[in-house]
Formats: sequence, C-alpha cells, structure tokens
Amino acid sequence: MRLCKQIAEQVLRSDGFVFFHVDSDVAWGAGRSPNLDRFEEVIRRKVSDIVRGHLAESNVGEAQIEARMSKLIMLAPHYSIEAWLFANVDRLRECGAVGPILDQWQADAATLEQTVNPKQLVSVSTRDYPTLARELRTAKLYELQSSFADTVNRAGACGGLVVRLRGRWPQWVRTAHGLG
Repeated sequence: MRLCKQIAEQVLRSDGFVFFHVDSDVAWGAGRSPNLDRFEEVIRRKVSDIVRGHLAESNVGEAQIEARMSKLIMLAPHYSIEAWLFANVDRLRECGAVGPILDQWQADAATLEQTVNPKQLVSVSTRDYPTLARELRTAKLYELQSSFADTVNRAGACGGLVVRLRGRWPQWVRTAHGLG
C-alpha cells in the first residue's frame, strides 16, 4: 500500500510521472499476461482509488482523474526486458553472446518478442545491459508494432508527458506521427 501511495503522490503532482516496469512473462501474441493483469488489479486500481479520494474534495470530473492516472505508464516488454535489449544483435554479439537464436533474431527481429525467456538462450552478462540499453534500436523496435510500440503509444497517450518532452522527440517519433 505504501508503494501505491507514493505513486499516487507523484501522479498528483503537476510535474509528476511514474513509469512502472512489468515483464509480461508471456511471448508477444501468446495471450493475456497474468503479470499485466495483476498490475492493473493491484497497483493501478489502488492508485486510482487514492487519487480519486484525494481529488474528491476538489470536485473534479472523471476526465481530470483519468488525466492524472495517464501519468502512471506501464513499461511492459514481452517476454521480458531482454526482448528489447537484445534487438541490437550486432552489439549483443560484440558483448560475447553466441548461439543460433541470434541468427534468427537478426533475420526477423519480431521473433525476439515471441521468444520465451530470451535471456536463457544467450550468454551475456547483465553488466552489458546498460550498454545495450544506451544503444537500444528504438525506431526498429517501434516498427515491429509489438510490446515496445505498445509502451511508446501508452506513453504518448499521456498529454502532460507529450507536452513536457515535445522538444526532445527523436526524429523517428516525429516521422511516425507526422510531426515533421
């Protein structure tokens, strides 16, 4: 409950946003994720109740409550965060990863999010994760229209965040959304 209160405090702030990472533990396209359902039932519902309680005295409408709740953005990679990190197969190989699955991921990046437990299929140190994250191929991942695109679109549905980050959008976001 303390976590939900802290999240609610952040989304109630005019400059507050919360990104909450939940691995789906389900391959993309393989059905519903119990982890994501639990997030919605346990975290989002409790935070929403706290936000509603806080704003009840202000007599605000449902739209304002939803605007606040849109600032709680779930980062939900399928199967796990490695499905995004490992999309840069060339860099993954430079980090020492080997295995036939790398050829498959390089030939068809969409198969990465359809892979169950990708980190068990390659041997790469978690020490390399920050490098893989810095060199994340965001435009390529977005083009796949899988969980990364879902997450970007969820973040893009938060008007306050879009306004705040407008000047920092990468070119691929501008192009994907016809923003020049």
